[in-house]
Amino acid sequence: PPPPPPPFFFQAHDGIRDQPRSRGLGDVYKRQHLALAHIVDTHKQQAVPLLKEQSNNHLAAWALYRLGKLTEKELAALAISKEPLAQIHAMRIFNTISSWTPAQRNMVLYALVTTNAHVQRAAAEALARHPNAANIKPIIDATEKFLRFDSLQVKGKREADDHLIHTLRITLRNQLLAPGAFAAIDKLQGNNHHELLKSAALGVATTDAGDYLIDQLPTHKGDPSTIIRHSARHASGKGMATLTPMIEKRFSAQPATQASLFMTVQEGVRQRGGKLTVGTYNWGSRLAARLLSKGKDDKIRKSGAEIARDLKLAHVTGPLRELADKSTATPEARAAAMD
Repeated sequence: PPPPPPPFFFQAHDGIRDQPRSRGLGDVYKRQHLALAHIVDTHKQQAVPLLKEQSNNHLAAWALYRLGKLTEKELAALAISKEPLAQIHAMRIFNTISSWTPAQRNMVLYALVTTNAHVQRAAAEALARHPNAANIKPIIDATEKFLRFDSLQVKGKREADDHLIHTLRITLRNQLLAPGAFAAIDKLQGNNHHELLKSAALGVATTDAGDYLIDQLPTHKGDPSTIIRHSARHASGKGMATLTPMIEKRFSAQPATQASLFMTVQEGVRQRGGKLTVGTYNWGSRLAARLLSKGKDDKIRKSGAEIARDLKLAHVTGPLRELADKSTATPEARAAAMD
């Protein structure tokens, strides 16, 4: 009979040839970093000469960085290396540096447009930790590039890189926290990135974000309630002065929509612990009277009664009493009128 086949030869990343004993690549990295920490904590400066001989190795670079001996030149060599793993670790070192030089910022932006998704994510994470108005345009360009690329993929050929796109969205949001960020947006040439910027601005709890979103309302398509709520919560007094007339004019023929948006404004103002502006109060007063005059629509009249209750309006007492006494009205509408 023929000889039996040779036994299956298993060679794991950690060098253990016995498959059941091998714990995979993650365990290798853990032991590498434990060894690295031991070198740094035990040998300290004595290890520097040996580490310098291996400064192009990402682990040696980390050790030198922890010892304060990694030079700008060595870090730059790591950042522009052709090895993705070296670039990733360079980005992670940049991530921990509190303030970048212009050259360091350029190296991170360069890594953002490389062809390796892991390097791109590491660069995006580093940028997220270093908000700067000057980063907005490169991050927008990178995000829209990947969004377009993913939308053009043939089904079954490649899945969208949701992790990278999500990381870039977080990075863009963080840039909007930088001083002068929204002023920089206004200066962008041919700015057609408003949908992306609006979604990012909704995560920014600043006055500038609220005012920016109000400026975008006239061209916004779809339900504006999320933008209005965020603006009412964070916009400046000047921004709020333009918000309510804008809503009233845009939805002049849709009183029910106005009622819903008025309550959205109320909610946003309540969340900030503030009070309605005079303009918003007057809008609510006019709107309540208009809604209560809709004699055949109890749902709309109910909305008017709720606004009148919240604003404590005295001039609509007659329509409220009429609604409360109307036996054919819905119980909900009559209860709102009696409140």
